[in-house]
Amino acid sequence: MRNIDSYHRKGSVYVYVLSVALLITGIGLSSLWAMRVQRRVAGVGEAVVQARVAAGSFLDVALLRIANNPSWRSAYTHDVWVANETVHNVSYTFKLVDEQDADLANDDTQLARLYAKATVGDAVRIYSVLLRPDDATGGNLLSNGDMENGLTPWSSMECDLDIDANEPHGGAACLWVNNRGGQWDGPRQDIAGQIIEGTTYDVRLWVKLKDFSENVRLVLWMDTSLDYYPVYYAQQSVGTTWTQVGGIVAPTWEGELLAAYWEVETAWSSQEYKIDDAIMRPPRSASVVPGSWRREVLP
Repeated sequence: MRNIDSYHRKGSVYVYVLSVALLITGIGLSSLWAMRVQRRVAGVGEAVVQARVAAGSFLDVALLRIANNPSWRSAYTHDVWVANETVHNVSYTFKLVDEQDADLANDDTQLARLYAKATVGDAVRIYSVLLRPDDATGGNLLSNGDMENGLTPWSSMECDLDIDANEPHGGAACLWVNNRGGQWDGPRQDIAGQIIEGTTYDVRLWVKLKDFSENVRLVLWMDTSLDYYPVYYAQQSVGTTWTQVGGIVAPTWEGELLAAYWEVETAWSSQEYKIDDAIMRPPRSASVVPGSWRREVLP
């Protein structure tokens, strides 16, 4: 019995020691697991902070880029993120959204919302602000651009011009361009006395073709004491419904400027067309609407 009791006591001690060892091992493993979780949580928290700060900073960068790009409305596409940029471990991008009609380029008086996104690992933050157009810094350099006062001062280049009251884009009349001799022939207006060399201008007009879709081009023919040459600055496909064509031009020239003809051309045909509401002026800048900043909820 003593031997059996002795074995029982030894077995009990062994089980006790083993239990304690397993308990200590379990505590150690739990501690290691907890440390890993804490590190992971800390890492995620750090990434979130980095993404938050980066998104706010990149929003300012995007605002600066827009301020320095007179053609930003046509340079960016509605609701499309620009190509990602990566600095160290942070990925940046931004987009512009026209919340009124989903078209940034068709009306420079409409508001647009700017979104800036930063990604750090799995952490993503997006902030946005609403942009409003500032008042134009100058008036329309084109006289009678709305075609409401007859043909003056529009002149024709191998074509006929008529004032047409049938379905104008705006107001009571538009300009009907017909009997064109070729693709280059159309209305023109001399703006040599209006433009300043090196100044950026935003040029837009509404066009409607008669028969079929075709590219319509805006061109500034520069007539100087040294040369006569075109400056093409806008081209867009236009159909048989009113479509806005616009672009940015910063004219420069050598010698004395004798004339600068603002003209409209088609790409290859001599079909008839109508134009209306033509403008040429310094581009509008944009400013942030006070109180419009917000953090976007991620999907």
